[in-house]
Amino acid sequence: MDCERAEGGLSQAEALRVDDTLQTLYLWDNRVGDDGARAISAVLRVNTTVTSLNLGGNRVGEGGAQAIAEALRENHTLQTLDLSK
Repeated sequence: MDCERAEGGLSQAEALRVDDTLQTLYLWDNRVGDDGARAISAVLRVNTTVTSLNLGGNRVGEGGAQAIAEALRENHTLQTLDLSK
């Protein structure tokens, strides 16, 4: 089940690559984990429309949080980020 959920996070990341209208992404409790967070962080580097991202309850660990932090050095659009457990 967790593997399927992580793959879902990867699918969401791919959708963000081509979407230029989505402003809020709410993925609470989908357990995307570090792999999903890394995939989302790669998209955050180039996405200019998402202003709010909720990844709470997704088992994002240190590696995933680090990847998102690095992406935010380049992304100046995101205003709200939730990584709560």
